[in-house]
Amino acid sequence: MKKLFLILSLTIYHSVFAQKMPSDYFEEASKHFENDDYDQALAGYQYIVDHCRKNELYPKAYYNIGFIYYTQRAFEKAEPIFKAILESNFNEKENSGGGIMEDPYTNYKHRASEFLSAIYYDKKMYDVALEYFTLSDKLYPYLHFCGNEYALNDIHTALRYADIYQKLTNPIKQLKHCCRLCL
Repeated sequence: MKKLFLILSLTIYHSVFAQKMPSDYFEEASKHFENDDYDQALAGYQYIVDHCRKNELYPKAYYNIGFIYYTQRAFEKAEPIFKAILESNFNEKENSGGGIMEDPYTNYKHRASEFLSAIYYDKKMYDVALEYFTLSDKLYPYLHFCGNEYALNDIHTALRYADIYQKLTNPIKQLKHCCRLCL
């Protein structure tokens, strides 16, 4: 009887206290991503997205899924994720959790609109690429605390606009349309 009680106690203890937390899934998924094991990384992040909507790691996991799809050039899967991020209430100023030399803020919407711009650029849909890039510049600007980072972002932005405008068939018309978006 004591043996049965001990076995039942250990079983209950294991099932109650040994469950993986969302942070465990996130850490494992991040390690898989670092090792270029994208399928396992996707599985870990997807678990959080599917089962832990109210967890603080949900926005990061959701964004990371889109980023992995983008990295794999699975644009048809990345695109709806990034568009959903633009419609979300994710906190742009959430701590990104990176090291001292990394961006301090998540910039979810800024990055999502830049990735959407790159996706449409790759599809040679330069007018749509311009619209999303303008969103990343005007509606969802890059957030940082360092002046040097803002200067680098200004250079990146100028070069990106120049590249997109060079590809457009009617840049003057697109410039007027783009400016209307920013107002």
